[in-house]
Amino acid sequence: MKKEVDFVSFLAIVSILSFLTVVLKGLIGVDIDPYVQGLIFVVIGIGLAIIGNIMSIVNYLEEGLNSSEIAHILTVVVGLFSILVGLFMMPVKFLANVNIPAMDGIKVVVATLAIVLIAIQAWFIRK
Repeated sequence: MKKEVDFVSFLAIVSILSFLTVVLKGLIGVDIDPYVQGLIFVVIGIGLAIIGNIMSIVNYLEEGLNSSEIAHILTVVVGLFSILVGLFMMPVKFLANVNIPAMDGIKVVVATLAIVLIAIQAWFIRK
């Protein structure tokens, strides 16, 4: 249950960042959306990496895999891709020329996973 609580904390950070974008743009006309989009993917990626237990991947590689551990590894991989996509989405000069066609697909997968996990957290685990 601890990992689920940690992920809910990461989703709360994502919600705060999203609402902060709307408030700043609506009240004072400051558009931080390009920065927040990248941060959202970085935060979700860190949350997924924690849920997948990124530190135990070394143990999996040494001791072998079974079917239940594959889900953890896939969660970590999606989390790491999410972090990379978030970093590449940042409007930073040295990353401006990076154009990876698979980024849109990764964004869709990460966003879909986040929606599913939010639904599971809100409806099933809390009850």
